[in-house]
Amino acid sequence: MIDFSVEIQLNVDGSAGDLGEVAYTWIDDLVTATVGDKRAILAPMPVSASAARKNLGEGDYLGLIRVTRPDPAGGFLAKEKERTLSDLGLAWLRRELTDFPESVLVTAGPIFMGLPGGDLGTSIQTYPESPGWLQMGASFRSSSFDESGQRQWLERLRSFADRWNPGFGHISYDYSEGMTALENRTDHVTWGVERTMPQHTIGQSRAWLRGYSWLTIVPQELAGKVGGAAGLRATGAFVQVDELRNGGLWLLATENFQDYGIEAATPVFRALAPILPPGLPKMYEGSPNQPPVVLVPADPQATAG
Repeated sequence: MIDFSVEIQLNVDGSAGDLGEVAYTWIDDLVTATVGDKRAILAPMPVSASAARKNLGEGDYLGLIRVTRPDPAGGFLAKEKERTLSDLGLAWLRRELTDFPESVLVTAGPIFMGLPGGDLGTSIQTYPESPGWLQMGASFRSSSFDESGQRQWLERLRSFADRWNPGFGHISYDYSEGMTALENRTDHVTWGVERTMPQHTIGQSRAWLRGYSWLTIVPQELAGKVGGAAGLRATGAFVQVDELRNGGLWLLATENFQDYGIEAATPVFRALAPILPPGLPKMYEGSPNQPPVVLVPADPQATAG
């Protein structure tokens, strides 16, 4: 059985505060939570990734920070910088975030085939099509997402969601490039935006909900259109409906991630249909190498109407 990746994602804009500080907080908190006592190994490493690698081999512990910026000459070749996930590397990252890059990728874990991984994989992405927004994500293997892992990741994401004012957030299978299952399968011309890709939909997330998942965060601008917290509790579609501290709703569909299938997703879809974008998802059978897609085969706006 394939060990598919699970993704947590949070989309925030300037209402969360200084986005450089928001991004740094996301990374620093996740490093602390996931790397644990290995952080003491990473802290004193040289800032140069190549210098650190000279003294390390397969199985040794390493963390890397990669910052990507557009080609300064206006071409198609992005400019990448890499540093270790050390104290000096994090200080360098904080400076880089004062002029926000195109993307940041942080990985940590034992070295395998020259690359670290397994303990932490988190990214922050910006898009010119959705200016002023951050797509913040982290991914991990579903085999590590047992009941204990689910509880820990829910607590981590909730701490961020309460702190800021998210436009969207979820925990779902990873469909690549930060797409939701709905974006992955919906016709690209039905949303009133150019494409159902995150670079376009993130900027629209306070007008339309990007999707529905095991855990879904609804922005405050859309909460009233589905009856608010009280209205959604009354639907019986969720085991948990909470108001976030700085706006928005926290919706958990089932107690266990593995129990979130079409039966559980159907009442979630019906409850959220008024704020989901129009379009009939394409329910073709995907490759066995792709994660399962849990979607109701209906146009939400037709259902809401």
